[in-house]
Amino acid sequence: EVNIVCGRKGYYYMGKNLDEINEKKLFKVAGFKTFVEYAFTRHHYKSSSAYRFIYLAKLYDRLVPEIGEDNMPDSASALDAMDNLDSPKEELTVYRLAFEKAGGEAVRKAHVIEARKALNLWEGDSPAEPTEKPTVPHAPDDSPEIAPAETNGLKVDVKDDSASKKATGK
Repeated sequence: EVNIVCGRKGYYYMGKNLDEINEKKLFKVAGFKTFVEYAFTRHHYKSSSAYRFIYLAKLYDRLVPEIGEDNMPDSASALDAMDNLDSPKEELTVYRLAFEKAGGEAVRKAHVIEARKALNLWEGDSPAEPTEKPTVPHAPDDSPEIAPAETNGLKVDVKDDSASKKATGK
């Protein structure tokens, strides 16, 4: 049960852990000069992705006291659609309306967008996608320009799978 819940809310736990590694400079203990270098080399996240997970975890933490853990979304996309709101009050107002629109089901990105539109807080052109990619605060685009395979020294061995094709008939 615990693993299932952790898997559904993986974006939250990744963000919390990345934030701790960044704030406490734990990346230095692992031998990296910067958090961006750590995130890219160890996890293949560009800085914008690493900071996005941190942003989502902090947004989650701001909403939980008012909304309750059981009413939080399982996927990051619903919270992603809340990007660029001006204040925690706006975040809470949008999420409460999205929760109502979900009608007892899990809050999805479409519910958040519908709520934002109803509150005149949406500038996208469709109910499913914003016109521009959401921006994440404090996400400098300074990821190292190195291919992931070069950063960790792994070599991929491609094996012949003709035996499995014969066994399955494919």
